[in-house]
Amino acid sequence: MTIKVRKQNILMVSAFPPDKGRLSEYAAALIGELIKNYDNIRVEILSDSGSHQSDRITVKTSWRADDVISVLKLWTRIISSKVKLVHFNLHMAVFGRGRVVNFFGLLSVFIARMSGKKVITTLHNIPAGIRLESVGIIANTIVNRIGLWLATVLVVKSSHVTVVKMKSYTSIVEQLYGAKRVVWIPHGAWFTDKQPTWRYSGKGNILFLGYITPYKDLHALIKAVKRIAEKSKVKLLISGDVHPNFREEGQKLLESIKDDPCVLFLGYVPDNALPELIKEIDVVVLPYRTSTGTSGVVHVLSALGCPFVVSDTPEFRELEREGAGFLVTPLEPNRLSESIERILSNPDLAHELSWKSVKFAHSRSWQNVAKAYMQLYSELIKN
Repeated sequence: MTIKVRKQNILMVSAFPPDKGRLSEYAAALIGELIKNYDNIRVEILSDSGSHQSDRITVKTSWRADDVISVLKLWTRIISSKVKLVHFNLHMAVFGRGRVVNFFGLLSVFIARMSGKKVITTLHNIPAGIRLESVGIIANTIVNRIGLWLATVLVVKSSHVTVVKMKSYTSIVEQLYGAKRVVWIPHGAWFTDKQPTWRYSGKGNILFLGYITPYKDLHALIKAVKRIAEKSKVKLLISGDVHPNFREEGQKLLESIKDDPCVLFLGYVPDNALPELIKEIDVVVLPYRTSTGTSGVVHVLSALGCPFVVSDTPEFRELEREGAGFLVTPLEPNRLSESIERILSNPDLAHELSWKSVKFAHSRSWQNVAKAYMQLYSELIKN
């Protein structure tokens, strides 16, 4: 590595394992890569669960989801910390499901700036990119839109640097929210150190992987699979957890499919088991009603060689233009089933998309992502 930075602590505010969701996986991957590649960095994490300390990583439970009082305690941790550089890892609902707790949580960025810290914020999604009626967190009202706009303005204007995951978000954050400096750093891809495990098998297994939430239309996907099942042998495998912000909705959906012969719920499959699971899959389908930022699932599975059918959102279209192995389709059962069948019945198309997925993933290795962040840290520390 060519970047030279004097020894420096980084304070990160983020969900973190053992919690699942709320960007904890992103934080763990980024910090792991930083520690592996840069021996002059120590990271203190103000997290939502779990406390431990190792040689160069300290995790302190400093807030809890859906708990406003704990967010106020987070503020005191930020203010009292002697670390001068704070990195926030955020999306618009990272502090829970409620409006109030998220507003106060996002205000933490303002608190950090007012306390004299250098602030970098990774903002994974923005209100302008979310269809609220599809997300199921809050109603799409003028009051809620104004509140989200204000919270976003406070975040980006309080940050010395705002990092976005989607290239198209750069101009939006500058023009709509008034950010002074926005940097695009792509999401990191997992499994780039492994050989692809996907091979076209013709078994008819279709995979949905990820958190079960209202903004992913599993009902449309199940209907599409049933249409295909009328003509050929297929099965939908669902792998993942109910998102912690949507437990009631997720459990209701799982209850509705438990006796469905076309659907098999696998539960959570750990990352180290995914390469073996992918050997049994012909296509991965991501039926998003709206994209709340870029897709973590795409970046988990691409290097394994998966071909994807994805719904037609601006974010997926952007990833397609950047080379992802996608077949983009409208989120309607008939059209969705047609796109899935195109891949199931066309090995050449499936292998073309698989090759694109692998190439796409290797352009977004976590090592490259960590290097980009390290450059930003270096600039902020020096100034």
